[in-house]
Amino acid sequence: MVEIIVHIGTFQNGNILYYRKEEYLLVPTQNEPDGEHISLNEIVSIEKATDENIKSLDENWDLAKAKSQISDASNWGAAFGIIGIVGEVLYKGVKTTFVMKLKNGMNILGTVGENYFNEISPTNE
Repeated sequence: MVEIIVHIGTFQNGNILYYRKEEYLLVPTQNEPDGEHISLNEIVSIEKATDENIKSLDENWDLAKAKSQISDASNWGAAFGIIGIVGEVLYKGVKTTFVMKLKNGMNILGTVGENYFNEISPTNE
């Protein structure tokens, strides 16, 4: 299970969990606060975030603000110092901020490790 940090979305109920083995997202919604199961096949589009594609979804969304919320601190770094930070980057990949549209109409600006972004992205199937 991998946590996708949600900066902004058409829902405001928290982060998304990505279940790698089962290939679905658990997305908290207003109707399902514990999470709605969404298959990766229900992703209409997912692409790395740019100012242009963010503004096309919602003119109030801001890439710079989202990126400033990404913690530069590393969980592994806190425990193992610089070696832990390097290990975490090698394991998870650098963090990627992306825009995702789902078939149910949700739009999401989120961040996840690049390796997981590549798994979720339909262009990499």
